[in-house]
Amino acid sequence: MRVRDGEGDQHHATVALGADGRGAVTFAAEQWTVLADLPLQGPPAPASLPFSRPAHHPQVVWRGDQLLLAATALDGGGLFVGRFTRSGEPVDAGARLGEGLAMHPDLTLGAAHGLLTWAAEDGIRVWRFDDDPAVGEALPVLPLRWAGAGTPSVRPRDDGFLVAWTERDLGVAGVLAATLDGDGSPAGPTGLLASWPEEEDDARPAVAVGPGGELVAWRRFSQGEAWLQFRDRGGDVTSEVALHEDAPAGRPAADGVDDTAFVVWEQQREGRWTVVLQRFDLRDGTPLDSAVEVAADTGLPGRPAVAVARSGLGVRGLVSWEVGDGVGPRAVLVRRFYAGQ
Repeated sequence: MRVRDGEGDQHHATVALGADGRGAVTFAAEQWTVLADLPLQGPPAPASLPFSRPAHHPQVVWRGDQLLLAATALDGGGLFVGRFTRSGEPVDAGARLGEGLAMHPDLTLGAAHGLLTWAAEDGIRVWRFDDDPAVGEALPVLPLRWAGAGTPSVRPRDDGFLVAWTERDLGVAGVLAATLDGDGSPAGPTGLLASWPEEEDDARPAVAVGPGGELVAWRRFSQGEAWLQFRDRGGDVTSEVALHEDAPAGRPAADGVDDTAFVVWEQQREGRWTVVLQRFDLRDGTPLDSAVEVAADTGLPGRPAVAVARSGLGVRGLVSWEVGDGVGPRAVLVRRFYAGQ
C-alpha cells in the first residue's frame, strides 16, 4: 500500500515493528521527514515531523510506546534525534548531535543501553544512550581501514552489539565489522569480511544476529551482485551465499526474530526490478526457503527495508520499498506479512 501521496520525491524509507504488532515507516520526502503509524488494520496515518530544519536518511526504532528517530541534518551538519508518539507528535524538543559530516545513522536497543552509529569523516561514530537518544555519551570512534566510510548498521548481541559498515577507496570497496561490549566499547579488532574492485558503493550492509552467530549481507554495485555471509560465535565463516540470480541484484536489508533472519533485496527478473524476500536460519546461516517476490515491478532499484517482531499474534513483518519510473518522483510503499507462530 502507498504510504502517502503528494509529498514529491520519497526515498530512504525504513520500517519498525512494536511488540503489539503495530508498525511504523519513516522516509525522506523532498527535504523533510515523514513518519507514518501502521496499525494492524486500516490505512497508514502519516504525519510530517516538526523538525525545524530539513533532514534525510531517517532511522526509527520502537521503545515502549514511543518511536526514537535519528536523521542526517542537511544544514549545519550533525544529526537530528528525537522521540515521537505514534501519531508523529514530538515527546520533547529533540536535539542535534555531532557536527560536520554525519551520514546514514542507525540505532538499536540492547539489553542495558541503546546505541546510535553514523558515518563521519574520521570513522564510524558511536553514541550510547538510555531512554533518550538526545542524552548520552560519545564512545571511541571505530577507525577506517581505507579513505571513505559508507553506511553503518548496528544490531544487539547477547553480550553487546555488532556494527558492520561499508568502506571504499580508489578502485576498492569492502565490508567491515566490529563487536562492541554491552556498554558500547570495542570488544576486539575490526575485521574485513569481504572486498572487491569497486569505484563507488555506500549501500548499508544488512545485519541480523541470532543464537548461532551473525548474518551480514551486502551488494557489489558494479558487479550487480548481492552476497550473504554467516559467522558463528567464534568468528568463523560457516556459510556464504550468492543472493543474486542470473541477473543484476542490489542492496539487501535484514531483520531477525528468534532463530530466523528475514532478508530482502533488489533483484532483476525478466528485465524488471523486483523486491524479493528469503528466510535464513540464524543458527548456521542456511536458507530456509526460496526467494519470493514481495514487489513485482518497482520500476527502479527499490531500496527495500524489512522489520519483524514477535507479539501475542505470532511473528509479523513489514517490508517497504520505493517505486518510480526514473523520471517522475518516487513513492514509498509498504506491505505487511504474517510469518506464523
